[in-house]
Order: sequence, then structure tokens, then C-alpha cells
Amino acid sequence: TEALLSIANSTNFSEGLDDYVAEPVGVDEPVQEVAVVPSPFRPPLSPPASPPPPQLPPGSSLIPTVELTLAADTTHRLRALNTLVYGQEDEIRDILLHYNTNLFGQGVFETPQVVFLPPASYRVVVKVAPEFQLSATLVAAAYADGLPAMLTSRLGQPLSITTIAIGSLEVAGPSPPPPSPPPSAPPPPSPPPSAPPP
Repeated sequence: TEALLSIANSTNFSEGLDDYVAEPVGVDEPVQEVAVVPSPFRPPLSPPASPPPPQLPPGSSLIPTVELTLAADTTHRLRALNTLVYGQEDEIRDILLHYNTNLFGQGVFETPQVVFLPPASYRVVVKVAPEFQLSATLVAAAYADGLPAMLTSRLGQPLSITTIAIGSLEVAGPSPPPPSPPPSAPPPPSPPPSAPPP
């Protein structure tokens, strides 16, 4: 045992070991074997593909819209005396048309849709036609910036935009022409003239 310890502590381990066992012994670099064990991990299944968007009817298209909700300013002290009531659709629509004309030009937008939402608010939908190169985001920002002040001034009551969002509206294309009638059959040939009596 002492001899083996001295060989292990010597600087020439291979030669000392040869002398000890009286036969050449080669010491190679140790090789560590690594066993490959199948992993229990299983890759997750790919998620199901999302269903395709619904197909639009032939000729139809989607137009971006700006949808907002108008209500009395909640910070106003006399809010109970300044709420919106049913029947102000025409006033709000006229103010929106005036605001659109001043800001974007005549005829850029169609007439806005204004619907009363009980108990005291209005929903407004404005279609943004793509041919005028205006984004719905730009129009929404313009409404949020100056429309409440104009509504408050024209209606004489403090109003605010409580919600504003970008949406889309399906617009039907032109109706297809009616099918052409089938060609009429040619008239039957006329009978030959009868021979005169003898």
C-alpha cells in the first residue's frame, strides 16, 4: 500500500506503475460514458388553427369607423341638471357635421349615426371613407381633442366623450344585375298555302 501511495504521489506515475507490476501499463485519459435515457418530455401539440374570418358577400367591403359615446361631464357640479335627454339626436348630428366640415372639408364624411342610450348618453358612429386617405385613428384623435368643447358650447351644457374606439362596418356592394332572360324560341314555320279548288 505504501508503495502504491508513493507511486501515486510521484511525478512519473506511468513508469512507477510499470516497475511495480513488472509489466508495461499504459494510462489513458479516463473516458466517462454517458447513458442516454429517453426523456419523458413530450412537445406540446400545436394549437388548433384559428378559424378563418367570415367571408364577405361578393362586392362587399369593410369601412373603418370611429365610435364614441357622449355624456354629461361627470366633473360638473350640476350634472343632474345637465344630462342629455332623448330627442337631441338632430342637434348632435348637426354639430358633428359642422365640426367635420370645418376640420376635414365638405363632403368627406357621410351623415353620422346618432343613437340615444338610456339613461343619458348618445352613441355616435362615423364612417371613415378610405378614398379620402384619412385614418380612423387620426379622426378619433381629432374628435377627442376638440369635439367636447364644441358640443358644450353649442348645447349649453358640459359634455365629454366617455368612450372612443375604432371599429368597422360592412358595406354591401352593388347588387348584381338580374339574369338575362333565355333566348326565345323561333316562331314555327307557317304552313304552305293550300292549293285552289279545281
